Amino acid sequence: MGWVGHEYQWRVNWLNKGLNAVDFDSRKSDVDTIYTDPHSSVVMNLLARYQVQYLYVGLLEQMKYPKANLQRFSAFLHVVYSAHGVTIYQVPVS
Repeated sequence: MGWVGHEYQWRVNWLNKGLNAVDFDSRKSDVDTIYTDPHSSVVMNLLARYQVQYLYVGLLEQMKYPKANLQRFSAFLHVVYSAHGVTIYQVPVS
């Protein structure tokens, strides 16, 4: 998702006072849930909500979520790339 400050700076018109960091906090929380929740239905619902087509699991994700079973995605997502510690999963079109 990128840094919250960076995302806020480039995705929000600074004159628009209706959108604030809470929106980004919610997205960050959802990303954390995608990588850590053991229930595929929860993960798939969030992926659909954000219209995610591919899910990336690399060194950063492995370091950020060391207790998560990141290999579990292969049970319900299609592996389209796997090499050098990186796995990219394709999310099925619903």
